[in-house]
Amino acid sequence: MMQGQGELDQIDKIFSMVGAPTEEAWPDFSKLPSAGIFRWKSTQNTLLPEKFPVNAPPHFRQTFLDGNGYDLLSKLLTLDPKKRITAQEALNHKYFSKGVLPEVPVFF
Repeated sequence: MMQGQGELDQIDKIFSMVGAPTEEAWPDFSKLPSAGIFRWKSTQNTLLPEKFPVNAPPHFRQTFLDGNGYDLLSKLLTLDPKKRITAQEALNHKYFSKGVLPEVPVFF
């Protein structure tokens, strides 16, 4: 989904997808040792909803995510570790019991 060419590129790709850290999104980010060294692009619109559209007609979707899948993905990608879903919570997420059944992708 986000293959960076190195540490900084990977972080930039993640922040492009979910937004750069702010005091609201991740209150303790500024306390990290190297947090003040780099300036991240501030984005109002994150790419996550665009890359994984939930309400698009089936023939326009490029993923197998439904609302449950999007909910799980967004919880896994939450920047603040205190608010991020745990591994156990992720395994018990309703996506795995009520998620979209596998289907052959439609390209045209």
